[in-house]
Amino acid sequence: MSTPLNRREFLVRAAALGAVTAAGGAFLAACSKPALVCTDTTGVDPAAVALRETQAYVDKSTTSGRNCNNCTFYQAAAAGECGGCTLFAGPINPEGYCNGWSRRA
Repeated sequence: MSTPLNRREFLVRAAALGAVTAAGGAFLAACSKPALVCTDTTGVDPAAVALRETQAYVDKSTTSGRNCNNCTFYQAAAAGECGGCTLFAGPINPEGYCNGWSRRA
C-alpha cells in the first residue's frame, strides 16, 4: 500500500512532469520540418492560374500513390523547394496533385 503524497511531494512531481513535457515538445518542434507550401501564385499569368484551378491542383495529394513527385509533368527543384510543372506555371509541391497527373515512366 502506498502512502498518499503530501503537498510538497505533489508539487515537486508535478513540476518535474511539466519540465519533461516541455522538453519533449521543444525537441519535437526542433526536429520537425515545416510543411512546404507552394500556393503563392503572385506574378503568375492569370491564364496559368486559371488552368491550375481547372486542373484542381492541391498542395497535398489525398490520392494514395499519386503526387506531383511521381508525375510525368513535374519538374523537380532542390530539396525543400517548390518545383514546377509543364502543364501550367507556378510553384508546385512535390506532394501535390492535379487532374492532369500521369505516372512517370
